[in-house]
Amino acid sequence: MNCAMSIEMILVGRYYYMFACFVKAPFYVWFLILMMTSTAYLLIAFYFVTIIQNKTQAFTVNFGVVLCSMVANIILCEPTTIKKVFFNLDMPVWVSMSTNFFYLNPCFQFGKLFGDITNLLCAHFDPLNMNWVQQDHIWETKDLFY
Repeated sequence: MNCAMSIEMILVGRYYYMFACFVKAPFYVWFLILMMTSTAYLLIAFYFVTIIQNKTQAFTVNFGVVLCSMVANIILCEPTTIKKVFFNLDMPVWVSMSTNFFYLNPCFQFGKLFGDITNLLCAHFDPLNMNWVQQDHIWETKDLFY
């Protein structure tokens, strides 16, 4: 089911809606990102179902995790926000400690990867110059390690 939903999301984004991020990046990159993120959420759900005795409470906790992930992703959806807040070298020590906490949440990883890919391949807003920057970059495998 996980594979089928990942493949469906990529195919719909690429062929039906023609999203630039899906068209310009290869299939395997998006499949790995979507598959790993959804698998991580499944593992979190299995963990809570295992340690919590009551099924209703486990579903409530899992729903809370997904809801918190969605809110965090909405707040951190802009790639420059993630870079300026979490990966700024001039931030205090408590920010780096909280960054380690955010790494436990799959949406943070997904948001960072999605932001990096769309920033590299798609048109994006440059807050320094206050204009949109059009990208004509062609995907290369070395971009995975950029």
